Amino acid sequence: MLLKSIGQNGNVKRAGKGSSNTMLKKLLKRNKRIYIGLREFIMAVRKMRYGWVNVSTKSWVSAKQEYISRDLVLGDFGFIAPGCTVYPQVKIGRFLLMAPHACIFGGDHEFRIVGTPMCFSGRSKQLATIIGDDVWIGMSAKVMTGVSIGSGAVIAAGAIVTKDVPPFAIVGGVPAQILRFRFDSDDERERHLAKLQSINDYGELVGDLI
Repeated sequence: MLLKSIGQNGNVKRAGKGSSNTMLKKLLKRNKRIYIGLREFIMAVRKMRYGWVNVSTKSWVSAKQEYISRDLVLGDFGFIAPGCTVYPQVKIGRFLLMAPHACIFGGDHEFRIVGTPMCFSGRSKQLATIIGDDVWIGMSAKVMTGVSIGSGAVIAAGAIVTKDVPPFAIVGGVPAQILRFRFDSDDERERHLAKLQSINDYGELVGDLI
């Protein structure tokens, strides 16, 4: 059923399902406690459906993913956008921001076994990939297995990370290289991490959680 409204010029405007959903979201956001509770309920259902037992219900993982391993560990207040890929043995801290189509890869296919096609050679040993708190992985960025990304780091869109990234580094390119660092001093970085550790709920962190 279409909703109708009258514009300033007197014309009739028609709104479909999308507008109805937007109105509902705005209504829910007027009571943040109800809104956050609903989000956490949805995440609890997704955890059961996809087997994400180590993903915090305070994070938001879109249901429309390429592949998210069941053993993913994800802390509070993270966000994984649609179309992402996360292979096994990945551990991520709090406040993750993972943009659409970003990938955290697993082990490569073996290609050095004489007489065996690569498609039948299996993969190399799966290594753990560790990502700290408050990390932003940009759109279509690729993180190779076995690397560590320090807290506060930024991975630029389209970058391919093949080695460890220091805390608060901003990296980009193929392969990814350090471009600069967040904040101007170690004192600012320490105060930033200390503030993050003190956050235990959404509170007034954000006005729009969608």
